[in-house]
Amino acid sequence: MRTAFALVAVLVLVGFDPASAGIGSSSDVTPLSVRQDLDCTSPITLEIGDFTSGDNSGAPANVTGYPPCFGSAVTLQGGEVVYEITIDGPGCQGFGALCRNSCGLYLYLLGSCDETDCMEWGDGSIVTGCLDPGTYYLVVDGPYECYYELETYDWTPEPHCCPVLDACYTFDFGASSNGFTTQACGGAAVWQWGESGLVPGTDCGGQPVTNVLGTILDDVYPSNAGEAAVIGPVSVTADCACMELCHYYEIEEGWDGGNVKISADGGSTWDIVYPASTYDTFAFTTFWEGPRCTPGEPAFSDEDGAGFVWDCFDLSPYIGDDVMIGFFFGSGDSNAESGWYIKSVRIGDPNSPVERRSWGAIKGLYR
Repeated sequence: MRTAFALVAVLVLVGFDPASAGIGSSSDVTPLSVRQDLDCTSPITLEIGDFTSGDNSGAPANVTGYPPCFGSAVTLQGGEVVYEITIDGPGCQGFGALCRNSCGLYLYLLGSCDETDCMEWGDGSIVTGCLDPGTYYLVVDGPYECYYELETYDWTPEPHCCPVLDACYTFDFGASSNGFTTQACGGAAVWQWGESGLVPGTDCGGQPVTNVLGTILDDVYPSNAGEAAVIGPVSVTADCACMELCHYYEIEEGWDGGNVKISADGGSTWDIVYPASTYDTFAFTTFWEGPRCTPGEPAFSDEDGAGFVWDCFDLSPYIGDDVMIGFFFGSGDSNAESGWYIKSVRIGDPNSPVERRSWGAIKGLYR
């Protein structure tokens, strides 16, 4: 079709009338502005939260780029597998998508079935912001063809349960180590307690920082790290179900990462818990390597190092349980940043009356 259209364009330029030759009038020719290479005739329906697998071998290989997203010099020779995702309103809805593969496949989120309508892209994973209601297309593509596993997560920010106004448990690492223990999870040990020269001088509330719980106090974390710092147990009740974390992190984005997990069976099994503001991204995603402790999982993973910040976690699903709280950290086999440093953890009730302090002042402490 593109060759035929180009021929018509050349003939028109030299004075040839396509209608007189039976080719059709200009109104019969599809404008270039609405033409596309991407084949969306049979997209695969995908719901947020789904896990699926596929193979882009033998899929249509029409697209060579996804402007404005794709800026790499890598040639996209592999096939394109197209998924259709419907976002319902009202309110904020976002999602994360993780593609585990062994040949360097990419993910592209399109606002329509048009490769030039690219909104997000990533090397094996993407995280969206709030999306308007409508139909979106998630495309698996890359320089090669191989088997992959695709998983989507609800990435919608949750309402903050913080600030904790009446704490039933306080772990202030500025004052003591709080008896933290460690649990190996496949890599080098990292967690230490004490003073660190790698962290900002003031904490989330503007107070001076003395000691912290951190992944190597005065050096970057090592390659192939994989260890969890564990505190608890704590008893989760109806008025003790909000966890407030003051922490600082500078972690190689998308490759290394840390997340928070809860165990209700003494540390035998662990479940990820999500901050109200959501995690930054996924830790490294390929099959053959990745960060220990957090392989292909949602994680704090950002190199900006903006300062100590608050993050809040709703522990209400564990009401009635005595739980352990684990800070799981893992890194890949190359490069490193400063690390993950925890100043304090408070668990309590966010619904206590506020006295002598306005809600605006309290909320201003939280991102």
